[in-house]
Amino acid sequence: MKAFNLRNVVVGLAGVAMLALAGCGSSFDCAAGSKCSADPAQPQASIDACNAAVAGTCGDQYKALGTCFQDAQTCTADNTTDPASLSGKCEAETKAYTDCVTGGSSSSGSTAGSGSGSGSGSTGA
Repeated sequence: MKAFNLRNVVVGLAGVAMLALAGCGSSFDCAAGSKCSADPAQPQASIDACNAAVAGTCGDQYKALGTCFQDAQTCTADNTTDPASLSGKCEAETKAYTDCVTGGSSSSGSTAGSGSGSGSGSTGA
């Protein structure tokens, strides 16, 4: 169940970043659009995958990572997300989420917090 490629996690997070980027501060919303108006709308399958991750065991880490991506996002001159604005900006959040998902030792939560616990204040699911 935890056997997956780390590269797939990173690639998935890049897609998630597009969803997460549009979330407003502390209220993380998988369905929100990007703050760069020329970015394409997210397909429903991506929104569903994001919501599943938020509701999962590592949801708190996932929301923290999405919020970090949202805070780091800048738009290019053509009003699309500048991928360079995200590169290397959320390393601690990426590590915490990756460690949680892979079952590795994380200094910020391991596998605890399956929805309620030490989160970013978002209740639901």
